[in-house]
Formats: sequence, structure tokens, C-alpha cells
Amino acid sequence: MASLRSPSAKKSALVGGLGISVMLALGTSMATAAPTPGPKVTPAPVNCPAEEGVSPTTITLGFFSPKTGPAAANFAGGEEAAKLRVAQENAKGGIFGRKIQMIGYDDMASAATQVTVANKAMTSDHVFGIVMTSANDAAFPTFKAANLPVTGFNVLAMASDRNTFSVTGPSAPGVIATAVFERLKATGASKIALIAHNTPGAATGMVNTSKANQVINAMTQALLIIDEP
Repeated sequence: MASLRSPSAKKSALVGGLGISVMLALGTSMATAAPTPGPKVTPAPVNCPAEEGVSPTTITLGFFSPKTGPAAANFAGGEEAAKLRVAQENAKGGIFGRKIQMIGYDDMASAATQVTVANKAMTSDHVFGIVMTSANDAAFPTFKAANLPVTGFNVLAMASDRNTFSVTGPSAPGVIATAVFERLKATGASKIALIAHNTPGAATGMVNTSKANQVINAMTQALLIIDEP
């Protein structure tokens, strides 16, 4: 098998499974308790060598969010929801028999702090990939240079990169997606508040999100703010 550090090998071997594992956690924090382990577990590939963040038994991911700082309230519960989703997947046997380990990082929505913890995640904790749920994407060039797959919001900086994966719809300003609303509606949600910080990418994305809700009339929109400091 090719080295997992190459973009194509990374994506084909593991990222698809990891994206499924974390996508629902980012789309909604309404996760449920981990299910009873299934009777059948797919065995780990015997000829897949250990790679950065991947061992014969585990896959290590990093979860970036502002636990403290001015944007902390906006992302409260995100890491816990992601870890609950990981627990659900681990209860079913993990990814190709490997259990997922998720390490949380507080980037404070600060560019300087995010780059600092990004380097820690790569050099000290040796993560395989990153889940980005933050009001800042300053560390993206660092992850890109290291070939780390990144799953996260549809920020424009990531729109054209083949090793990044959006979970909230397309990044193109003229395109809207309805999957998130359909998922939330299926959980019983009836009202939604949409808040974005005051950058062009975030504002445009949230306006398109509002349009997507209107297209399918999924939920009542209680609030739309696109200029949060």
C-alpha cells in the first residue's frame, strides 16, 4: 500500500471513513448515546504500515475549536458532540478495525494561538488529520504544507483544495446545499438561528445557508446575523 502521507493514499484509505464519523457531529450536537457494538468488525488491513497518526489499532485526530475567548460560546459543545460521534463509530469497530482517538485543542479563535496549537498537534501529538470548527482558519496553510486532511466548515480558503472536506455545504458563493437542514429537521428541530462573523467568506456562506433553508422551508429562521465581531 502507498504511504498514507501522500494526499491520494490518505483520502482513499481512511479519510472517507473519518469524514463520515465526524460529519454528523459538526452538523448537529444532537448526538445520541453510543450504540451496542455490532457483531462483526472489519479487520485492519494486514499490509498497511504504521503512518503518522495511524497505528495497527488506532487513528488519532485533532479537533480545533475556541474553548475560551470571545467566540467560545458559539462553539460550546462542539468537541463533546464530535467525541460522542467518535464513540459511536468506535462501538461499531472503528475504521477498518482501528479505534479513533480525538484530541481537543483550544485555538481561542486567535490566529497566533491556532498556529501554535497546530504545530503541537503535528509535532507532539502526531495527529493523522484535523477537524476544524473555528472562527479562524490561520493554521490551514500549515496543515496544507504537511498534507494533513482537514474536515471542517466551508471557508473559502479551503474551497479548492482536494485534501479538505466541508461538512456544511459547498464553498462556491452561488451554490446552496440543503442537507444540513434536512438532517436537523429529521432530529425534530423546528427553529434555527444563523450567526456568522464579519468576514466576506463567512457572511456569504451564512446568507446562502439562509437561502437553502428557505428553498425547502425546513425550519423557522429566528435570527440571521452576519457581522459578529
